Amino acid sequence: AVENEKITGFEGGYQLGGDKVKANLNLYHTTWDNRTIVTSNGLVDDNFISYQTSGVKEVHMGVEFELMLKPTNNFDLNGFVSVGDWKFVGDGAIRAFDNDGNDISSTELTTSVAPLDGEKVGAAAQFTAGVSARYEFLPRLSVDANWNTYDDLYSNIGAGSNPLKMPSYNTIDT
Repeated sequence: AVENEKITGFEGGYQLGGDKVKANLNLYHTTWDNRTIVTSNGLVDDNFISYQTSGVKEVHMGVEFELMLKPTNNFDLNGFVSVGDWKFVGDGAIRAFDNDGNDISSTELTTSVAPLDGEKVGAAAQFTAGVSARYEFLPRLSVDANWNTYDDLYSNIGAGSNPLKMPSYNTIDT
C-alpha cells in the first residue's frame, strides 16, 4: 500500500508595480516527503515489470525573477529567469511487480535500496530564462516574438538509476 505524500512549501516574494516597469521576485522551498515513483521496463517478451520506489524525499528550492517593461503604449518587452536546485534527500525502497501485480522483488532486484541521495530530480529544467516582445502596429495588428532557454534538465529516475543530464535547448517563436 502506498502512503500519502507529505508536502511542505514556503514561498515569499516581492512585487514592484508601475506604469512602465513591473517586476516580480519569488523565493521558494518545497519538501516532497514520502513520495512514490513508479517506473517500468516496458513490455519485454510479454512481461511488463513495474518498479515502485517509495519513501522518497525531494527538496526543491529556487528563485524566480520576472521583469515587464512598457517603453511605449504599443511596445511590451518582458523577461524572466528561474534558477532551481532540486535534489533527492536520502534513499528510497524499491519493489518490483509483474503483469498481475505480484511482488517479484526477490527475483528481479539485487538490492531493495534505491540510492537517490544527492541526485538531481528530473523531468523539468532547473534553469529557465526567456525574453518576449510585442509591438502593435495598428489596433489588433501586432507582431510577437519569444525566446526561451532551458538548462539543468535531467532524466527521470527509475528504480535507483542515476539521472542523465540532458542537453540544454532553446525555443524561438514569432
